[in-house]
Amino acid sequence: ICEKDKRLMVYSALFGLVISSFSVVGASMAKMKRLNWIFENQNYLLNFLNLYYAQFILYASCAYLGFQWLNKYLQAKTAPVGTSFSMKRVLLWWGILMFFYLPWYLLLYPGILTPDSGNQVYDAITPESLSDHHSAFLTLVLRAILVPVRNMSGSLQLGIGICTLFQMLLMTFAFALCYEWLLPYLNHRLFGIAVFLWFAVYPVFSVFSVTLWKDILFSIFVLLLMICLDSAANDEENFFSSRRKKIGLFLTLLLIPLMRHNGLSITAVMSIYLFFCFKKHRRQVAAICGSVLAIYCLWKFMLLPAMNVTPITPAHIYSVQEQQLVRLLDEHRDEL
Repeated sequence: ICEKDKRLMVYSALFGLVISSFSVVGASMAKMKRLNWIFENQNYLLNFLNLYYAQFILYASCAYLGFQWLNKYLQAKTAPVGTSFSMKRVLLWWGILMFFYLPWYLLLYPGILTPDSGNQVYDAITPESLSDHHSAFLTLVLRAILVPVRNMSGSLQLGIGICTLFQMLLMTFAFALCYEWLLPYLNHRLFGIAVFLWFAVYPVFSVFSVTLWKDILFSIFVLLLMICLDSAANDEENFFSSRRKKIGLFLTLLLIPLMRHNGLSITAVMSIYLFFCFKKHRRQVAAICGSVLAIYCLWKFMLLPAMNVTPITPAHIYSVQEQQLVRLLDEHRDEL
């Protein structure tokens, strides 16, 4: 076995170890609400270890085979003919995806509201209530649509339906763009069909597209950021010589923290990554990331106070996984 294969086996084993740990422990917590049941008798312990071992072998084997396939594919560097990026095809994919998603929009009109988005809609239609708890930026965007529509039609439902439709249009366009970007990586027609069907008919996407929620928009911009990073990694010179691509990177880095406060963590980490990864274009990276930080600070520390927006605690801004751990500790201390 060559040295590369040994490293591949080590990485696959680590991947299997981590994923099987999350899977088995998480399933046990979800079912039993505790973990000490494992040690109540020998049969329980044996069953737990057998399940852990089986899942470890499964995940490690799948990871090893997947890494091997990916390694061979990257070394071959073969891409199908005629898969250069085409905006015309993006528009075609966009139209087809909308065809699949529109029935869900009509079925669930004007859309689904989570408790968070319900509160945000209330803030949007109430002049004296404007809080930064659920992103004041998105609240103001909703207000710019909901209030005029309600004044003209007398219907809040119509305004929510328009916001949901805009979100669906943005989500399907992002998926169409992503699919077109993925085509060079899909070196078999069946892979291409399978991926497109996943975007088109996977019901979770369809339901999310009509759920008026900041997390949906946040996820869309994270997906677009991944496309920008992949584009820069594959062809650094072309990316940083394209004004359109640099504007796209700037907008995604800015909109991610404006959609969710803890999105600031992503923007900060990505800025550091970009600065050290693309050494030839550090000035441009510094200009893009510096502009994002300047605009975000201007919005956060000058414009929001000027508009008398109720601020939030710093814990909301910097929490990612920590927030969920604290909730678990607070609400399920005894079980934990």
